[in-house]
Amino acid sequence: MSSTRWLCALLLAAAVIVVLPRTSWADEPKTAVTELEQVFIETADTPKEHEALARYFHAKAQRHRRVAAEHRAMAKSYGAHKQALRGRQRAHCDRLVALNEEIAAEFESLAKGHEEEARD
Repeated sequence: MSSTRWLCALLLAAAVIVVLPRTSWADEPKTAVTELEQVFIETADTPKEHEALARYFHAKAQRHRRVAAEHRAMAKSYGAHKQALRGRQRAHCDRLVALNEEIAAEFESLAKGHEEEARD
């Protein structure tokens, strides 16, 4: 890939990193990896490219930690109420907390892998 094309791709990735955390989780693509992410993952070759991917995955991890924190707060609002509905709602929030923390850990792991690749 020419340096000009790579620079354009890197700038586009930076724009995605800046804009993505500001969008609603409902706006995310329904696939695990977007087409743009796939291109960057497949073509990353230099330390700078891997550093950029690491920053991107750290940002995704942070986003999921924020979602987990939101659901943790919602779960607390349901408190220890005995009503069945409130119990189900709290369980729902607790499950989303756990899932988003797990997703954040996975993105951190991806980021660390790219950081290691950038050092090699």
